[in-house]
Amino acid sequence: MAHKAEILAPCGSFEALEAALRSGCDAVYLGGEKFSARQNAANFTDEQLKEAVRLCHLRGVKVYQAINTVVFDEQLEECKKAVKFAAGIGVDGLITQDLTLVKICRECCIHFSISCVLTALRKVLLTRL
Repeated sequence: MAHKAEILAPCGSFEALEAALRSGCDAVYLGGEKFSARQNAANFTDEQLKEAVRLCHLRGVKVYQAINTVVFDEQLEECKKAVKFAAGIGVDGLITQDLTLVKICRECCIHFSISCVLTALRKVLLTRL
């Protein structure tokens, strides 16, 4: 069974998103103002995230949001809000390194970042929930 390669473009700013869309990508990944490991990127406000999803979906392009920092206990409620917001605006999936998202996110498909370390079988099995 042959698989079609997907062109996934990193978008650290709205300008990068527009360039990726002009270039014919199949999907983009981007980060919001919080919980994105791409600290040096401009990243996206909530309003820009909504507009990014709208523009991408008009063109048949998938949107993955990186919520890929380690989530500490005191950040859990705020992270839940970010996940709920992402699901509510139609993000196609989340990219994470923190297994916490497996438990709190049922609305979006989860993709694990290269920075996710799964060294125990129980952690690997948790990703299958």
